[in-house]
Amino acid sequence: MPDYTLLQHERREKFLPYIRKNMNGLEIGPSMHPTFDNNDCNMTYLDYVTREQQEKHCATIDDYNRVPETDIIVTSDNYRNFISHKYDFVVANHVIEHVQNVIFWLQELGFIINDGGYIFIAAPDKKYGFDKFRFVTSFSHLVIDYFKSGSYSETEHILDHFFYYDMSYINKENDPNSFMDIDKLRILADHKQADIGIHRHHFEGETFRDTILVPILKSNFVSLNLKSYHNTGKYGEFYFVLKKEKFSGELNVSKFLTPRGERRFEYVSNVSPVELAARIQELSILLEERDARIQKLLHSRSWRVTAPLRTLSRFAQTFLSSRR
Repeated sequence: MPDYTLLQHERREKFLPYIRKNMNGLEIGPSMHPTFDNNDCNMTYLDYVTREQQEKHCATIDDYNRVPETDIIVTSDNYRNFISHKYDFVVANHVIEHVQNVIFWLQELGFIINDGGYIFIAAPDKKYGFDKFRFVTSFSHLVIDYFKSGSYSETEHILDHFFYYDMSYINKENDPNSFMDIDKLRILADHKQADIGIHRHHFEGETFRDTILVPILKSNFVSLNLKSYHNTGKYGEFYFVLKKEKFSGELNVSKFLTPRGERRFEYVSNVSPVELAARIQELSILLEERDARIQKLLHSRSWRVTAPLRTLSRFAQTFLSSRR
């Protein structure tokens, strides 16, 4: 069996109950952490780049070895222009924050899956990465992006990334004074197209469902229903599962009307960079030790002996979920 990373295990735990062996799945931008492989079902991988082009982003040879071959190369989020048939499910981890037009992107995902198919999404919580200084994207912003096309806000996305990216993430000092100059700002404002890798939108796990996701589903932009939602976990990301069927939920008005714009610095740590780096290193060691113990278990005789029981349990979960 493959040696999954802890992050892969976390995602698989959320999504595996919906998967069956005979399904045809598509994963968008799997990078070095593909959620499913052909041991699980029939997988296809889609990306903007080839496997070889991703090698420079891999810190180790083990990371690169986990990157699957790209089966479908795309040049835009209009996936239907590149895909000739539909899938039983689509996986998109850490993709939604990059796209220009989130609502259109969800429509595309809905278009390329069969009726009753699933969409599995993991998204980063802005509080736990280099987006912590940035405002949470609003529902109104996404609606404007949809009706005006995603490129309408692209200059704002570029400026927002330039102003509020946490430079300490790449061991540099945050110095807003360096770009407080009208000529520099004019040059930035003239940019029409940002790199595909920037985070155009920023979300928080505890508010995304009620202020973004449910309003999109409720407004009938897409024919999708929310099946499960998992708030931000230990890896700084949150998860949700959508099914291609009529939306059956309700908007929580009080949560939708949560005040915005006043929490930007609530989560900025007072810990010094040196102390923070030490804590991160300590956590990395603990995670590596845990990973080693998990790998030892996965290769143990007892794990192999109990494999039929796990297969039976997975079958039971799949059977029960299919009857919902």
